[in-house]
Amino acid sequence: MPSRRSTVRPAAGAWLLVGLTVVLGVLLGRTAYIQYVLGPRLLARASGQQLSKSILPARRGSIVDARGRVLATTISEGAVVADPVLIKDLQAAANKVAPVLGCHAAELLTKLLVNRSRRYVVLQRPASKAQAEAIDALGILGIATEEHLSRRYPMGRLAAHVLGFVGREGRGLEGAELAFEHYLAGRDGYQTSVRDAGRRALWVAGQGYRCPRDGRHVVLTIDAAIQEIAERELSRTIEQFEAQAGCALVLNPHSGAVLALANYPTYDPNNPGDFPLPSLRNRALTDPSEPGSTFKPFIAAGALSTGQTKMDEVFWCHQGYYPHARLRDHHPYGHLTLREVVIKSSNIGMALLGERLGDEKLHAICLRFGFGRRTGIELPGESAGYVLPVKKWTRPSKTRVTMGQGPITTTPLQLARAFCSFVNGGRLLRLTVLRAVLDSAGEVVYRNDGGEVVSEALAPAAAQDFASRVLLDVVREGTGRRAKLEHWHVLGKTGTAQLPQPGGGYDPEGYISSFMAAAPASRARLMAMVMVYRPNKRLGYYGGTVAAPAVGEILKQTLGYLEVAPDKFEPRLAGLAGR
Repeated sequence: MPSRRSTVRPAAGAWLLVGLTVVLGVLLGRTAYIQYVLGPRLLARASGQQLSKSILPARRGSIVDARGRVLATTISEGAVVADPVLIKDLQAAANKVAPVLGCHAAELLTKLLVNRSRRYVVLQRPASKAQAEAIDALGILGIATEEHLSRRYPMGRLAAHVLGFVGREGRGLEGAELAFEHYLAGRDGYQTSVRDAGRRALWVAGQGYRCPRDGRHVVLTIDAAIQEIAERELSRTIEQFEAQAGCALVLNPHSGAVLALANYPTYDPNNPGDFPLPSLRNRALTDPSEPGSTFKPFIAAGALSTGQTKMDEVFWCHQGYYPHARLRDHHPYGHLTLREVVIKSSNIGMALLGERLGDEKLHAICLRFGFGRRTGIELPGESAGYVLPVKKWTRPSKTRVTMGQGPITTTPLQLARAFCSFVNGGRLLRLTVLRAVLDSAGEVVYRNDGGEVVSEALAPAAAQDFASRVLLDVVREGTGRRAKLEHWHVLGKTGTAQLPQPGGGYDPEGYISSFMAAAPASRARLMAMVMVYRPNKRLGYYGGTVAAPAVGEILKQTLGYLEVAPDKFEPRLAGLAGR
């Protein structure tokens, strides 16, 4: 018979074995948990403490004008940064650093305390070279200096609405900066470094480096000298007539290149946030309005080209009041030929022509000259304006559209492009501000010669005939006389549009004064336009009074700058079209 003692020992051994098994299982489970669950996290944490990835920023491409003048560029500027976690004595650090940065120690201490748990805080940017050297000389662990890339516009407000600006991350938000982002933006590089406990870089980790690729440079069609002329004359006109706003354009009528595009009020792209939002609007392409009398040449030329009238056809202008259409002229005209109707800008004469043409033909003429669709310029925010469908025209539309009112709105850019067709052989061109793109080494990777034809508005002979027989005499003897130049013949058209009121009708004090012109008439090199919003009515509001002198001055100064020879021949004999 086995003893009691011998029966207990095997049971105790079994329990011991079970216990060991359980302990081993727990240990194995814990090991597996650490290995497969906590392991990746711990490795990532260790890697984060030992490795750091630094971005090597790519330099954004520059924007230059047509002659290589720098309009926008990227510069390096210093910055003082801190890692508050590494700073042992925040108060002592603030006391030493504050005098260098030119701020109060209490202000700097507060900034460090608020960001106590952060590993990266910008204390000052930009910092001068002297400040950076002084900070480095202090040798405070956790405070260092860095170089940052910053966008700058060395010509200040010049061409602000063309250039636009970038955001804090360095990406384009407006203008050419946004339109050509895909050219200007580079590709950032990076560098992964192994660091010690003090966050000092020891060496570059294997496969931890990628070289940054700088952005490309954009060459605009804008000429900074012409842009300055346009901005100066526009500003002077706005101030002289106490106007609310305005815009000015200068184009090459044969290529569609925009040589100057100015808006008032304007802003400084170096600090766009310091200006009210209306100052940022590029009115030349975003603000459609009724064109007023600047629209008359397009209707008249369109009617002539389709045989609906003749240049010497006589219209009875009812001595200044046409009761059937409830229209008045600014002068009591009697009999006027079509040529005189446009030269003298008779609303009644144009209304009579509109009644003959009818809604369908008038609508077709509007579309023929490109109204109701964008010009194709690369800048963002362009409006197409509108030409209402014929089914939405009302009974008065046929008499109102001929004088630039009613079922149509246009942008200054659309009007300027359409006017170019009178001096470039009747063609509608795609407008552009892009001349070329260069790589970081300065080699041309894309070239834009312009001259892209969208459609034909007029036959070349019809365009030449209308320009030489009508538009030339608008300046010689009509409403545009204040744009006359001594050495060059100018052809153009005035406009005085009323501003609609929200409740219907027109504001008796609200006008848009416009003038568009081209010169020299024998072979136009330039097309220029000025549009002024809400001039002080007591000081003047007709397009020939407000805008024509400004356009004349822009043309005179620009033609001189380009060294364009004076007209040597009578424009009617020399021929106006051709490239």
